[in-house]
Amino acid sequence: ISSVNDGPKNIKKTDVKRKTLNPIWDETFVFHNLDVDSSLVVTLYDHDIVGSHDFLGQVRIDVMSLPLNQDFEGWFRCEARVAEEVAG
Repeated sequence: ISSVNDGPKNIKKTDVKRKTLNPIWDETFVFHNLDVDSSLVVTLYDHDIVGSHDFLGQVRIDVMSLPLNQDFEGWFRCEARVAEEVAG
């Protein structure tokens, strides 16, 4: 999970769930002082022991749409990688 416009200091990673086709993370991340005009990007990869990890999809969530100082839980449809991110 990363915060767009806030640089690499706001990148969070979940634990890798090994040997399962139905992973459950149940992890919580706290971001402080996010710019309300920024977005959170959740990117999913299949973890490979050898070679590069396979991109599975991503979700972009506008910070402005999130509740202030409250936990948030939701389901989102994964999208393909944005063209500008593939090139960069």
